[in-house]
Amino acid sequence: MELPANLCILTYQTINRYFCGLFFLDKNIGATQRIKSKSLYKGTISPNWTPIHFITRQFQVGKYKNVQIVRKQFPLKPAAASTVHKCQGISLSNAAVSYKGRIQSHMVYVALSRVTSLQGLHLLDFNKDKITIDKNVKIEISRLRNEKQIVYSQLPLAKPKLAILCLNARSLHKHIGDYRNDDRIYQNDVIFIQETWAKKPDSLDHYMLNGFNHIDFYPHAIHLHRPHCGIFAYVKEGLQVDSIEFFEEEGIERIQLIVSLSEKHYCLTSIYCHPSTNVDNICDTIHSVVTPNHYTVLL
Repeated sequence: MELPANLCILTYQTINRYFCGLFFLDKNIGATQRIKSKSLYKGTISPNWTPIHFITRQFQVGKYKNVQIVRKQFPLKPAAASTVHKCQGISLSNAAVSYKGRIQSHMVYVALSRVTSLQGLHLLDFNKDKITIDKNVKIEISRLRNEKQIVYSQLPLAKPKLAILCLNARSLHKHIGDYRNDDRIYQNDVIFIQETWAKKPDSLDHYMLNGFNHIDFYPHAIHLHRPHCGIFAYVKEGLQVDSIEFFEEEGIERIQLIVSLSEKHYCLTSIYCHPSTNVDNICDTIHSVVTPNHYTVLL
């Protein structure tokens, strides 16, 4: 079986100058370095080689540090092989997997799942007997299947006087179609959606839900990319909104609505806290939204 080479290396010497060249299969690797080093491509040197210049380090050794050492080397590290543990979490277009030596339970799965396609997977000395499962994993899987099943159920048929929903969308811009197609969404009177990842230039029509009035809150900071924040509120048409308040400070976003229903006033507040938010600031925010004159709902 023929495996693709990762790279080739050559060394080249100019006047008072040394560098080595690397040839990568992926043309994107080293592209910036090749552009910076256009002047080196003379004679028979191909512009497809990526130049790597040697580096110099000086340090003192000896009992009194009176001996100076000068070390010159190319910053290259052989990496033709790697352990399965070290490869966890990465994606590879090509990988040759060897089964020699001791293999822990489940390591075969970790190794085989690194590649993005079957064409890029090359099996060396395959041994099916080394594919094992830890007994504790079998016990836990059995427990989850028999004792911890998640039972799906629709919202209760007996609708409460005021139904409120709060969700974290992690990009409403991307998932708005899922919300529109979920019948459970329309059983609510007020919907708060956090982490909308919305930007002000977006068309509001993109975020509309049939039968709801739309209230948006964008972060004040200007982001080049889609910000991982922002709260939207959807209020069912016909429900009276007395006041709307927005708040953003020190990693906390808040949108607060006071709505009237059957001569009662409800203060509905959705608070989103960034992961690094100070806990004391969160507590202060919660205390500030509780009012004695309204029924308070905090989300």
